[in-house]
Amino acid sequence: MALVFLALGAFAYLRFEADLNRAIDRGLRLRTDDLAAILRENDGRLGGEDERVATADGDGFIQVLDGDGAIVSATDGLDAEPPLVDGSTLAEALAGPIAIERPSPLAPEEEVRLLATPITADGAARLVIVGASVAERDEALAALKAVLLVGGPVGLLVASLAGYLLAAAALRPVAAMRRRAEAVTEAHPDRRLPLPAARDELRLLATTLNAMLERLDTALERERGFVADASHELRTPLATLKTEVEVALQSDGDRGELREALVSADAEIDLLSQLAEDLLVIARSDRGQLPVRLESIEARTLFERVRSRFARRLTEEGRRLIVDAPPGLVLRLDPLRVEQALGNLVDNAIRHARGDVRCTATERKGEVTLHVTDGGPGFSDELAPVAFERFTRGDRARARGGSGLGLAIVEVIAVAHGGDATLSSNGAGSDVAIALPA
Repeated sequence: MALVFLALGAFAYLRFEADLNRAIDRGLRLRTDDLAAILRENDGRLGGEDERVATADGDGFIQVLDGDGAIVSATDGLDAEPPLVDGSTLAEALAGPIAIERPSPLAPEEEVRLLATPITADGAARLVIVGASVAERDEALAALKAVLLVGGPVGLLVASLAGYLLAAAALRPVAAMRRRAEAVTEAHPDRRLPLPAARDELRLLATTLNAMLERLDTALERERGFVADASHELRTPLATLKTEVEVALQSDGDRGELREALVSADAEIDLLSQLAEDLLVIARSDRGQLPVRLESIEARTLFERVRSRFARRLTEEGRRLIVDAPPGLVLRLDPLRVEQALGNLVDNAIRHARGDVRCTATERKGEVTLHVTDGGPGFSDELAPVAFERFTRGDRARARGGSGLGLAIVEVIAVAHGGDATLSSNGAGSDVAIALPA
């Protein structure tokens, strides 16, 4: 602001000075025109009466020079003085009118402004020099300078104070947002930034940051729930495993009891291993790092590999896994991941449904859908909307038999391949589908 005020003050001062100089020059030109007319009528000379006419305001003087710089006529006191212009200035003035400033020849302490104009009188070149005091101009400029020197700092102070108050008012919402942001901690993640009243960029920033905090709060809550559910799932098999180990230690060498305890412990270890693998898949998917190694494989071959995994269980329960896939339907996917997803679906169908399990593949509009259907009771109305969420089970008592991660992993694998997972149920069975790019 100081630089702006300085520039404006300098501009105003120089502009005012230029205007005053133009006004003086206009008056000098009028005198020159009068003198030129008189000189042409009087053979290039001025009489006393002519001088008085040319300096009617009583505040000027005249010198008329010939082409060599000699004085032809002059007002009283200047006829015995040297010419008002020197040789170099004379040559320049004879080429065209010029304005110069110099100390007054009659009062050196004062400044005068001269206008030198070439004319032709009596067939010879003449240089008419008229002058006027610039005392009034200097007084006006001094007054303006005083106003600028006093008013500039005052204006700067007022502008600075106004700018400070305006900036403080504009940044007050930022200070409020900063104080509230300091209060957002892990213990209180639900606190949000205050929204400024004005609908401006600060309000937009606060809205955006609140949306970010909402997402972080949701992620934190989800992570806490995930840890709590995982802890719950791990606690049961670990407790069972500890019990079996204690039974084995207290068996007194009974091979039957020892074998039974080891078989049970082996089953619990398998359950823990599967749960750890499932948790690892979920954790990797949360970080967007679930690896998929794409290979080409026929849909029928993929289904046959799944059927071979569950052949013994299906035989024991007297059920079948029916494969229905068009021959030659080739998919580009990670066979191990997709087989894991299909295995989870078949395991759920064997565990919770009845009748035969059917695996089908359909292709439509550049998309292949892998279906696993069963003849069970289907999903309840409460379970269907949350079936793909983690640790979701059909039994509220959380009975043994599954971790509640099967469908969540199915969806994670489908999304990692650029597809999705859906389910439908009509009370006479369920149909879980994995849609993948063809």
